[in-house]
Amino acid sequence: MNESLPAPRRRLFSIRNITGLLLLIALAAVFLVSGISKIDSLQTFEWSFIDLGVRNFTVAAILARLLIGLELLIAGFLLSHLFLRSFTYPLTIGLLAVFTVYLILLMMQQGNEGNCGCFGEWIYMSPLSSIWKNLGMMAVTLLLYFLYPGKGTQGRPLMALAVGLAALAVPFIANPMNIGSSPKVVNEPLD
Repeated sequence: MNESLPAPRRRLFSIRNITGLLLLIALAAVFLVSGISKIDSLQTFEWSFIDLGVRNFTVAAILARLLIGLELLIAGFLLSHLFLRSFTYPLTIGLLAVFTVYLILLMMQQGNEGNCGCFGEWIYMSPLSSIWKNLGMMAVTLLLYFLYPGKGTQGRPLMALAVGLAALAVPFIANPMNIGSSPKVVNEPLD
């Protein structure tokens, strides 16, 4: 009596899948809010690149918009389940690691004072609290890597191209550059 048992079916609504999906949506939401909030106060964000040593205002404006576009791209790829394990999760961890190194250097130079700018002017965060946020987001991303591999991405390069181009274009469209002019001074001296 060697009866073969049916292969276990993959449950669509398992606790693992629901938890993974909720964590993925939360992670995407953080990147989405972070990117959109910086568009609102883009000139302040551009000055961050000037402070880092970029001497050309046009280059600083382009870099600021591309970084915002990268955050929106990660949010879009997460929500669309595009290349999660092969591209999106590693990019997420890499970007968060770069942000964390920047925040550590910022704390070494200026202390734990001021707004890190992670959410533009919408949400005030000190550099130390932002480092903890980034470490938590990296932990969630690592958990998602093992818990939630996502759906297959075969035949989705066109969707990835559309999401990627849209994400990178949004900051340039929402807040067009003023090429050839210096950014306006946000903090004017008091008389």
